[in-house]
Amino acid sequence: MSAYHIANAWKKWNETRDYEASDVIVRQYKPLVDYHVNRILTTLPKTIHQDDIESLGMAGLYEALLKYDPSRNIKFETYASQRIRGTILDGLRKEDRMSRVYRARYKKIQETFIQLEQKHQREVGIDEVAAKLGMSSQEVQDVLTDQLTSELISMDENVQGIDNNATYIDTIQDDSITPEEEVIKNDLILQMADKIKKLDDREQKILSLFYQEELTLTEIGKVVGLSKGRVSQVHSQALSKLKRMLG
Repeated sequence: MSAYHIANAWKKWNETRDYEASDVIVRQYKPLVDYHVNRILTTLPKTIHQDDIESLGMAGLYEALLKYDPSRNIKFETYASQRIRGTILDGLRKEDRMSRVYRARYKKIQETFIQLEQKHQREVGIDEVAAKLGMSSQEVQDVLTDQLTSELISMDENVQGIDNNATYIDTIQDDSITPEEEVIKNDLILQMADKIKKLDDREQKILSLFYQEELTLTEIGKVVGLSKGRVSQVHSQALSKLKRMLG
């Protein structure tokens, strides 16, 4: 699709809210939806269907188109990305499966990982933890995955005391100069950077690979020599620590 065609569609949309123009724009930016859907899907239980996440993402894209204000001097790609991701996570938040029972099971799993690693002085796998707790490996994996989803949702919430809608996640994504950083308070970025340094090396590495290198959990596992489930568990643990440190 030519740049002229897109520019013309934007002109018609801004002037008359032309339906055909909106269809052209939505098709142009559909890859943004695909990107965020694929990223978020890597952290979700298999019981959540891709079609449902895509529907949420498309709703976010349409909402972005309706509410976008060119005078704010923010690129539409940036604004739409925030809306798409936010709408998906809002939808997941409403379906949050992390009940009190699940949270108690997650805490027990975390404690068991620590106990076994201290005992054997090495990394332990999900199978070992499952055997210790009398659970199946799949049950342990499901709890870890659900907790990661819950942490991602909570990290996407706005930071208290910040008036520009900045979220915790905004501050740990790519640290190159991007449009997103133009709307994030510098002191919040500095706070997050300082807190990340207090995580252990493995946690820092996994956060870097996930948010900066944009690898999936499976790809990260191959890099750091851990199972997908273990990467999920460490990732969730790191996000929990960061949120606690930020109060």
